[in-house]
Amino acid sequence: MALTKDTRAQLNEALLGAFLSYDDLAMMLSFGLDQDLNRISAEVNNLATTTFKLVKWAEALDKVDQLVIAARKVNPTNARLRAFAERADLACQLSIAEYERVIIPEVGFQNPQGFRERMSAIELTVGRVEVPGPLGIGTAFLVGSDLALTNQHVREEWQRRGQEDREIGIRFGFWKKRDGVEVEKGRAYRLRESAIVHHSPVGELDYVLLRLVGTPGTDRVGDAPIASQRGFLKPVGHIWKPGEPMLVLQHPAARPLELAIGSVQQAPEGSSVVHNANTEGGSSGSPCFTANWQLGAVHHWGSDSANKAVKFSEILKDLTAKNLISQLA
Repeated sequence: MALTKDTRAQLNEALLGAFLSYDDLAMMLSFGLDQDLNRISAEVNNLATTTFKLVKWAEALDKVDQLVIAARKVNPTNARLRAFAERADLACQLSIAEYERVIIPEVGFQNPQGFRERMSAIELTVGRVEVPGPLGIGTAFLVGSDLALTNQHVREEWQRRGQEDREIGIRFGFWKKRDGVEVEKGRAYRLRESAIVHHSPVGELDYVLLRLVGTPGTDRVGDAPIASQRGFLKPVGHIWKPGEPMLVLQHPAARPLELAIGSVQQAPEGSSVVHNANTEGGSSGSPCFTANWQLGAVHHWGSDSANKAVKFSEILKDLTAKNLISQLA
């Protein structure tokens, strides 16, 4: 490409902004064009002069296009270089890989239809924990035909209110209709009189397995004979990565079912994973999913700056140690 007075100045400024030392510029020229910068300019301590001489050299040998492409490959995120390449119609000569990156390989890409179908099925398994009234105090989800899981501190909340296990209900299908106004009431299932299968203290893994009256997981949703069963979730020992998306289905502030989308904030330590998905009172016990709807954690704690979930890898270890893993479907 031929340079004008203006484009010559623009390229010079872009190179100066993208390569902050003589050595950086030399490395780019060596890797990109197999040229020795010292033969073009030996003024190591005057980067502006060196850059000017480099542009003039590229013009003289009709290598301006090659210079811009080489600079972009070494520094693909520099805004001025990218803008210059686009104005010069050189962007198309760069590999797509120079513009796009797979940042989290474990997440991959999702098929939209499959994503929606999995979400629709999973919604049926998440319910609001209710004390008589009914008043929502938490979220729970099915992990078997008659087995649900929530936080142990949610159980302690209904005990604090003087409620017995058999007075507690879990209401499935409590959500807003498509219009966003009208609410489906869903169906509530009571806990058995001796509902507790196992629990881990609040200061440890903070979960409780509860046995319900009936079999909500295998009950059909709706009156039609062909209506599908509600189903239940299968936890996995997912290894969370920083920056990875986290999807949280919940009943925040006891409202109808809602979805919050956030991400993992730091490398998980111990039994917890820190995330930034929005939660409110009533979100305790919510299932936390990966981008492809694998159940990998249980939300249980929040503050002004962060939220925490218990990794299911730790819960599964605990159930295995207690010889209770077979309780999960």
